[in-house]
Amino acid sequence: MPDAVETAESPENKNEHLRIGVVVPTKGRSESVAELLKCLQYQTLLPTIVVFSATGPSDIGMHGDLCREKNVQPFNVKVAFGAPGSSMQRNRGIDLIINDVDLIAFIDDDIALSKDWLEQMSRLFVSDREIVGASGNILRDGSIVGPMTWQEAHDILAEKENSPSSLKEAVVISSTAGGHSVFRSEALRENRFDERLALYGWLEDKDLSMRVGRKGRLIGCNRAVGVHLGLTRGKVSGTKYGYSQIVNPWYLKTKGVLSTTQSLRFIAQALAANLYKVVSTNDKIDYRGRFYGNLLGVAELVSGQCRPERVIYV
Repeated sequence: MPDAVETAESPENKNEHLRIGVVVPTKGRSESVAELLKCLQYQTLLPTIVVFSATGPSDIGMHGDLCREKNVQPFNVKVAFGAPGSSMQRNRGIDLIINDVDLIAFIDDDIALSKDWLEQMSRLFVSDREIVGASGNILRDGSIVGPMTWQEAHDILAEKENSPSSLKEAVVISSTAGGHSVFRSEALRENRFDERLALYGWLEDKDLSMRVGRKGRLIGCNRAVGVHLGLTRGKVSGTKYGYSQIVNPWYLKTKGVLSTTQSLRFIAQALAANLYKVVSTNDKIDYRGRFYGNLLGVAELVSGQCRPERVIYV
């Protein structure tokens, strides 16, 4: 159980807000661009700038012109195009805005946010200068319970707004979740997402936050709530994902980010979970492909190699 953190705003800083930039890596989900824009438009604390980091115009689709019209949005919106991969796409966003904001939020394109998500994050960072990174509180995860629609996600958030919470405001965490996280811009000046963790970038969030966390505190902000829709469109193949499940933890062990025990635990959990799902379910998720990718990853390690970027060719 994570340790609870007491946060308190002094009279001097209770009305202080930090400038927040938002980076959204997106691929193959142009409809989600509009939905996430709506979430950001109605935030009680508006972002200073939003970057949709995509792989090409089709990722933005019919909403591309909307994103480029500054007068349409209550905040500046930019679109950046480049090679696919969550790490590379997030890094492109960082490079665009790091000098213009105090905080950088990384939001996946299938995360629905509570209306006060950015405000709660700002308050958290204002309350404690030692905090360098934070994650929000996911009420329901579609990647676990099954994909949801945006309307279903908003209904869950509305129900949460109308019910009291007994959760502590904040808790200490060991690493942040990349799809709904915030970092101080200053902490990212010498740290970036590792681009060798290619495509889906399995564990890229743990890698970055654990490195950044050496210089400060990582916190889970329970009041910044969201819902992960768990959309499957735009995801990498099961085989590629399974390969990364094996090779990426071992690579992070070689970097000194994970211990040998932690790395082996990730690998064992992936093998066991995917094998169990292959023989026990007919789920829409490609567990057979994931397990095959796991075996390819094991073969990579047995050969004495550890090349997470090779997932591109799997």
